[in-house]
Amino acid sequence: MAIVGIAIALDERRAARERALAALRAEPCLTLGPENGGRVAAVLDVPDREVRGVVERLCNVPGVRQVDLACAYLESALDETEECHEQP
Repeated sequence: MAIVGIAIALDERRAARERALAALRAEPCLTLGPENGGRVAAVLDVPDREVRGVVERLCNVPGVRQVDLACAYLESALDETEECHEQP
């Protein structure tokens, strides 16, 4: 599973912004924070292999100007790395 923090920039026009927010709220894998100055923070919770497709889908929502990645926890990435800290 992937937990991804994103920031979504919305259209400046109120009607377009409201339609975009309605579409984003309908995404079952997305949890939205409050809108702040035309941007909204969100958390995406999907299987690792679906992250790219979901982000691309979000970018194509009418009224969404941009989607920025803030942080990502990818379960598969942890499976492939060694322990970060040595034990004494």
